[in-house]
Amino acid sequence: MKNRIKKIIIVCIILICSIFLVTKLTYSSYESNTKGDVTGNIAGWNIKVNDVVVSNEVDKIVDIDDVVWNASHTRTGKLSPGATGTFNIKLDFSGTDVAVRFDLEIIDKNVDSNKILTLTNIDTTDVTLVRTGVSKYTAVVDVDDIDTTLVNIALDLSWVNNDNVTDDPSGNFDNSQFLEVEFKATQYGGETITAYTG
Repeated sequence: MKNRIKKIIIVCIILICSIFLVTKLTYSSYESNTKGDVTGNIAGWNIKVNDVVVSNEVDKIVDIDDVVWNASHTRTGKLSPGATGTFNIKLDFSGTDVAVRFDLEIIDKNVDSNKILTLTNIDTTDVTLVRTGVSKYTAVVDVDDIDTTLVNIALDLSWVNNDNVTDDPSGNFDNSQFLEVEFKATQYGGETITAYTG
């Protein structure tokens, strides 16, 4: 009986050792850990409106101070009812590394009856300008064209109200009374530009 118990104990020890060795070999694994830092060049965002850098501004009111006026009945450089003129907006995206969508919101007499001037035409041959709202125009500059495309937009303006100016006989008007042009640029992500149908 002692022999039998010894045999059972020896067999159990051998089984336990065998099971331990088999499981140790079967379930061993190798692991390699690597630590690193992600590096990359951040895309540039450099936008100029009429040679003024506006890269850090979300929205920009464009100063309208160099309109070429056509008014034969008014002194040179002066504005009066019946005058027409052209204002050019120059957009420079060189130094920008992403496609750009830009929007121009033209606040004229058609939009705000307190304004003096009316937009009669907007034109450019540099990009496809789409009317996307009552007074909003949108275009996209593709990333492949960003360094070679200088966008020139011509706004034709008119003082269509032929009434006499009685609000301020001195002719000292606040510039915001004439017309406002709001410029906004964002990174273009492939979204559809939908034309205004109203």
